[in-house]
Amino acid sequence: MACLHSNSISVLVNGSPTKEFRMRRGVRQGDPLSPYLFIIVAEGFNMLMKRAIESSLYKGLVIGKDKVKLTHLQYADDTVFFEEWNKSNLRNLIKLLICFEAM
Repeated sequence: MACLHSNSISVLVNGSPTKEFRMRRGVRQGDPLSPYLFIIVAEGFNMLMKRAIESSLYKGLVIGKDKVKLTHLQYADDTVFFEEWNKSNLRNLIKLLICFEAM
């Protein structure tokens, strides 16, 4: 617990740092455990997306002459979504993210 409570951080807002505050939960940025936790959580999200695609709840993009299906890319701790633009698809993506957050 000492590792989690021993530092303080500030956040940049419009390029200016906010007042420092103490961390109470979570893992510090740069902690060697972070990438492994991300991989475990990202795999759960990938399974959720796969089910949504199989159920026709979410439609990604088809790209190139080889017709590669692209729905999302994940790198480090970022996720980029690619989708067929329509309100239904967007609503379903939001619902998937809310469901993922709840899990």
